[in-house]
Parts: sequence; C-alpha cells; structure tokens
Amino acid sequence: MDLFVSAVWDTIKRFSLLKPGDSVLCAVSGGPDSVALLLALKELRLEWPLSLSVLHVNHGLRGAESDRDASFVGTLCRRMEIPLHVRSHRLQVGPGENLQDRARSVRYRFLFEIAVAGGSVVATGHNLQDQAETFLLKLARGSGPVGLSGIFPAREILPHGPEESPVRMVRPLLERAREDILGFLERRGQPYREDSSNRNLRYDRNWVRHHLIPDMRSRLNPALIPTLGRSARLFREVAEFLEDEGRKAFELCRETRDHRAGEVRLKVETLLGLAPALRKEVIRHAVRTCKGDLRDLGLDHVDRVLGLASGRSGRRIQLPGEIEASLEFDHLRLARRVPPVRFSHQLPVPGEVAIPETGRHVVCRRLTAPAGKPGQVLLRFPGSSLTVRNRLEGDRYPSSRGKKLKRLFLQHRIPRSVRDTLVVVEDEGRLLWVEGLPADPRVQAGPGEEGAVLIQVLDEPHSVSREPGRSRRRL
Repeated sequence: MDLFVSAVWDTIKRFSLLKPGDSVLCAVSGGPDSVALLLALKELRLEWPLSLSVLHVNHGLRGAESDRDASFVGTLCRRMEIPLHVRSHRLQVGPGENLQDRARSVRYRFLFEIAVAGGSVVATGHNLQDQAETFLLKLARGSGPVGLSGIFPAREILPHGPEESPVRMVRPLLERAREDILGFLERRGQPYREDSSNRNLRYDRNWVRHHLIPDMRSRLNPALIPTLGRSARLFREVAEFLEDEGRKAFELCRETRDHRAGEVRLKVETLLGLAPALRKEVIRHAVRTCKGDLRDLGLDHVDRVLGLASGRSGRRIQLPGEIEASLEFDHLRLARRVPPVRFSHQLPVPGEVAIPETGRHVVCRRLTAPAGKPGQVLLRFPGSSLTVRNRLEGDRYPSSRGKKLKRLFLQHRIPRSVRDTLVVVEDEGRLLWVEGLPADPRVQAGPGEEGAVLIQVLDEPHSVSREPGRSRRRL
C-alpha cells in the first residue's frame, strides 16, 4: 500500500470516519485534492469493502474550462468504473452575496440530496492546507474556540432541518499536506485539473493562500501549515469538550412542556446560572436544534441572544436562517419565523371543527349533568352554532370589564408566540371564552347545570362521541 494511502487509512481509523460496507459519495471537482481522495479510497477498497460513487457539479462559471473539468471527471470515473452523478447549475448570485460561498452551498445541496437518497456518507478532499487557511480566516474574523477548530474530520449535518435524518460528512485527507497529495498523484501518473479561479486574489481564501501564508512561513515559521493544523486540533479538543458539556447544559435548560417542532424554550434562571462559556454553547445547541446547522451564526448573534435573557419580556431579535429569538417572561424562545395565520370557523353545537391553520380541533358537547372536572370550560349557550377564531386587533373581554386581550395576556403571562394560535369562542361578536383565560361569568355554567355546553380544544382529531380525553391543551 502506498505511504499516502496508508496515512489516509490511519486518519480514517483514528477518527472512525468510515466502517466496512459504507456507501461513500465523493465530491470530485477534478482538482488534485478530490482526485487523490478518490484514488486513495479506491485502493482502500481492496482492503476494506466500500461502495464508491462520485458527484461533480458544473456551475459553468469558467465557460469551456468548466466543461473540460466535467469531461475530465467523467473520463476518470469511466476508467475507474465508478458511478458518476453530474449536476449542471448556472449560479444566480444576489447583491452582496459571495460567489464562492453560493457555489459551495449549491454543491452541498446536491451532495446531500444524493446522499440521503442512497444512504451514503459524503467525503470531501479538504486537506491540511485548507485547515490552515480556515484557521487564519476564522482568527481574523474573531471566532471563538468552535470557529478556531477549523474543519472537523467528521460532522453530522442536518440538511433539511432537525426533523430529518443526518448526513455524515468526512474528510479523510484533513491531515495530509498539499505536497503529499501532489507526490501521490505523480507516483500514480494521475493528471488533474487546475481551477484558474483559485488564482483570483479578490477572494479572501486565495489571498491568504498565495500571499499571507507564504509571507508568514518565510518570516515567522517554515512549518506554519502543520503548526496551524495542530492549533486547530487543540481548539477542536476544547470545542468538543464544550459541546459535550453544552449538550448536557442544554437539556438542563430546555423546557420540555408544550414542546413544539422547530421551537426551543430555555429556562432563563437556569441558563443565567451557568458559566459564560456554557451559556454560549446552550444557545448554539438551541439554534442547531431549530434550524439544523449553525451556518452564518456568529459570536455577536449568540451574545445578542444572551442579552435578551436579562432584558424585558417581549423583546426579540432576528437570527440567520429565519430564526427568531425572544424573551417570554421566564423563558427564552428560539423558533423559525412563521407569520401568523388568521382563522375563523363555525362550530356546530354540538359538534366539532378542525382548525387546519394550527393543526388542532375544537369539540363542543351538550351535557345534561356534567361532572365539572377541573380545567373544563362549561358555557350556558342555547344556540346551535358558535364561531371559533383567533384574536383580532382591539378585542376586548367582557369578563374583565372590557380590558383588551393584549393586556390580559400579559397579566396571565401567556407568551406572545402562542397568542395568535389561541382559540377565541364568539357568539355574534360577543366573546364568550378565550383559551387560557376564564370564561365570561355571565355565560359560565356551573357543575350539574342543565344544558351546559362543554368546550375542548384538542391537539389531535377527536370524535364527538368519544369521552373527553387527556389531549386537551393546557396553558
């Protein structure tokens, strides 16, 4: 076995990147790193059973040069008898958007789509030079221990949000220097493609690669690349420790009652009782739980979220990835931003009605002698139909001397995030009951009162003939 392949094999074993029988999807651009990765994995397949396939994305950014890259990768895969997925995608970049970042995002999207469909591990050709460049870029931008960890040997990515299965991404060449990669390809007589855009100094990474690192190597440290790689590894050890401890702290802070998908609620008192480093980790875990990753989340975002915890209830800030953080009394809430949806439906008496806007049901039953269990809403209502809707601007509640609902929600400490989902029961413009508040005493029936109407708001479909169960929502 070639020394380079043996070193890649050592990295795979040390970090448990792959296991026998894995299906591996390699991202191959045609450049030296990805080509060396593919060759090394193909040789390892002789010792270890692996299923290999390749993805190449042609963005067409360099015209005929991009087409020649795609042709090169196609020829390489045919010669090696490895299945190839090709995607052509013409990039559309918005104002202020980084072209390379956009291209990377598109490549990963295609990688994840194919990996999810095939149950594959994604392998990329990131190497020690990439690690050193990333470390310097992160350092210059003020990253903390997690950012200075640079590129991890393996990561579990949630490509479509926290409800989806993760995709494993591995970097078997991460400890290999560029010189080792080029030497391996030379020994194998394997050509590769050179991307002319890698010489464009408009891009920060290219400037770091071609100017900053050579200057630092000649003036400060000839062994700069391995030194920065070692520093990144040390920060990674710190980051992994913080992540493990942060996960425990996150579970301690997380409010599990009334849990909703895509939402995290943290107990402020518990959060503020943690060491500062752990507070930051808890927020990072919360964001990752909501959106599936930490892309574009910086230290300033985390600090701003923590600033909410010691502020006034009702304050909110916007985070990357359509995530909103807000302080709701004793809890810090993080969730995807969803605009409120108005609803209004007729509720037959007796009967039930679905509220598709919130995924809930309202059930109404006439009882001749209700038991008057705690938490039940009993109304005196002789009519045949009620209206169930959510709140409207200016709603006033007769049972509280005409106070506005907004004021009552504050008094009853009902979080703002749920107010637009609460059921308002109305009869010809008169509010009889609002979920989370007492019923209007003028229409509230007493236990055992003849002809009382029982109202229940349920999180799941419910048959009118079924006895009221335990799925009633409690605030």
